[in-house]
Amino acid sequence: MVIADVPSISSAPLDILELKHRRRDSILAQMTAAASSSGAVRHAEVLAAALARSERAAGSALGKGVALPQARSIAVVRPHVVLGRSTRGVDWNAPDGAPVHLVVLVLSPAAMSPARHLERVARAAHALRSQRNRQKLAEADAPAARTILEGQPA
Repeated sequence: MVIADVPSISSAPLDILELKHRRRDSILAQMTAAASSSGAVRHAEVLAAALARSERAAGSALGKGVALPQARSIAVVRPHVVLGRSTRGVDWNAPDGAPVHLVVLVLSPAAMSPARHLERVARAAHALRSQRNRQKLAEADAPAARTILEGQPA
């Protein structure tokens, strides 16, 4: 797959949160509540519980201080992205053992094709590979964060 062929995530609203919690499940609840407040999710608590179960089965921590949880669900009304930042870091059971400082939650409605959803997740994962992008995301506002996550120069 060529990254240029991946559809843009710019159509999805983006929320940025300073993560208040120290536990993964609490952070997922905070992030899904933010998406619910934006009108992108119904039944945020159900979606948060599903994400927590998914994390226990196969974690979303990529290493290098990043986690990329994702869901394609009937609880999601419209595509949405939530960027969570933690200056303290959170134990997310990362493969490298490092605390997670950036969490990017990619949400898609069940009506979206699985391929399209995975393309959105892949675009975010590709952007998060770069140390420079991770540093920029730690301080970016929503428009700049969206640009970075789309893989465009910021």
